[in-house]
Amino acid sequence: MRRGPERALLRQAASLPSWLGLLCACLTATAAVHVAPTRAHAASLDKAEKAAAFSIIARDKAREKNFKACAEFYHQAAALDPSQGGYLYSAARCEQKSQQYAAAAKNYRRFLKGADESSGLAAKARSHLAECQRALEKRRAHQAALRLAAQRAAARKAAAQAAKARGKGAGSGVGVNKGAAAPTNVTAWSTIGGGVVLAGVGGWLLVSAAGIISDLEPKLRPGAGGTIDGISYDDATAEQSRANVRQGTGIALIAAGVVAGGVGAWMLLDSPKRRVTLVPTGRGGLLRVSF
Repeated sequence: MRRGPERALLRQAASLPSWLGLLCACLTATAAVHVAPTRAHAASLDKAEKAAAFSIIARDKAREKNFKACAEFYHQAAALDPSQGGYLYSAARCEQKSQQYAAAAKNYRRFLKGADESSGLAAKARSHLAECQRALEKRRAHQAALRLAAQRAAARKAAAQAAKARGKGAGSGVGVNKGAAAPTNVTAWSTIGGGVVLAGVGGWLLVSAAGIISDLEPKLRPGAGGTIDGISYDDATAEQSRANVRQGTGIALIAAGVVAGGVGAWMLLDSPKRRVTLVPTGRGGLLRVSF
C-alpha cells in the first residue's frame, strides 16, 4: 500500500527541476522586455539634461548681454531636445537682440511651424517676426540711400575733374603772334554774348538739378513703418543720375561762359600795343596775343 504514494512523490520530485527552469525562463524574458525601454528612457533623459544645462549657460550669457553666444547655446539645446520648442524661440529672440534679423526671422518661422497656436509664445513669435521684417526693410532702405549718396559724390567728383581738364585745355590754346590785326568791337561783343548764354544755360541746368534732388529727398525718407514707400529703388537711381548729369553739364557751361566773357572783355579793353584775337579752329578756338 505504501509503494503507490511513494512512487507518486518520486515522480513529482523528478518533474520539479523542469518547472523551476520554466519559471526562471519566464522571469528572464520579462526582465529583458523591461530593460530595453529603461535604457532608452535613460538616454533620452541624458539628452534632456544636457539641453537643460546648455539653456542655463544661455541664460547666463543673456544676463551678460552677450546675445550672440546666448543664441548659439540655445541652438545646441534645441538640437539635443527638439521637443522643447522654447529653446528655438529663445535662440531667435537672442538673434534679434544681436541685430541678426535675417537669422532671427528664419528661426521664428521654424518655431511657428511646430508651435501650439493657443500658446502665448506663438503670438509673441509672430510679433517679433514682424519686427524683424521691418528692421530688414529699414536696413535695405538705408543701404540704398548710402548707395545713392555715393553715386552722387562720384558724379560730382567726375564733373569737377572734367571741368578742370577743360580749363587746362583752354589754357594750352594761348599763343603769341606778332602783327595780328586788332579785333573789332563786334567780335568782342559776340564773344561776351556767347559767354553770357553759356553761363545762363549752365545756371538753368544747376537749378533744374537742385529741383530734382529737392523732390527726391522727401521720397527717400522712411515712413512710419521704417520702409521707403514714396519711390522705388530703380526710379530713385534714375532721378539721381539725371540730376548728376544736369549738375555736371551746368558747371561746365558756366565755366566756359566765364572764360568767354573774360576774353570778350579783354578784347574790348585792348590797347594799340596789345592785340588780342580769337581764331576758331577745328576743335575749338585759339586765343592769339600780339605785342
